[in-house]
Amino acid sequence: MSTGRRITPTRGRHAALAVLAVVVGAALVRRIRIAAGMRRGDPAVIDAKRKRNKRFANKMVSTFGRAGRPHSIFAVIDYTGRRTGRRYTTPIRVVEQPDGFIVPLTYGPKTSWYVNLQAGAGYLHWQGNTIPVGNPTLVPTSTVAHLLPPPSRFLLWLDGTDECVRMQKLSESTGDMPTDLARRADHFGHAGT
Repeated sequence: MSTGRRITPTRGRHAALAVLAVVVGAALVRRIRIAAGMRRGDPAVIDAKRKRNKRFANKMVSTFGRAGRPHSIFAVIDYTGRRTGRRYTTPIRVVEQPDGFIVPLTYGPKTSWYVNLQAGAGYLHWQGNTIPVGNPTLVPTSTVAHLLPPPSRFLLWLDGTDECVRMQKLSESTGDMPTDLARRADHFGHAGT
């Protein structure tokens, strides 16, 4: 004969819901604290978020978000480091326009891919195509927010992202692309649109 309390199925469900509520509540509080730090421009918060995204989120977006592939909302920017000359890729969220792309600049104008794209053209892997891009210009988020989907607008507002980048589509045939980048495109088997 057991003298302990008996756990009924209803009591077990209530306990599981309570644990779930605590976990969701903690995640929500953490997200709000991160958003507050992003809005303040707190370098420690921004750097921590950037590092976390490089280690985890970027890999998940590339793998499960199918960045760059058909039917994905994510693209992959392929660029050359201005100091190292090494090739880098970063998954990003883009909105296509007739002459280019709009990209939220979550971490501000010191973001690596943006700074390197200012120094030279790159490639955007988007919807299964590889598109030469360059000439990035900063635009206020308020002027392009209507082009972004509502969930993106909400996250940009939450994090206080006040700048986006407008990238132009370049043409390899008109000589817009630097020759070394065009050669690399041939070497890596990039297919243009």
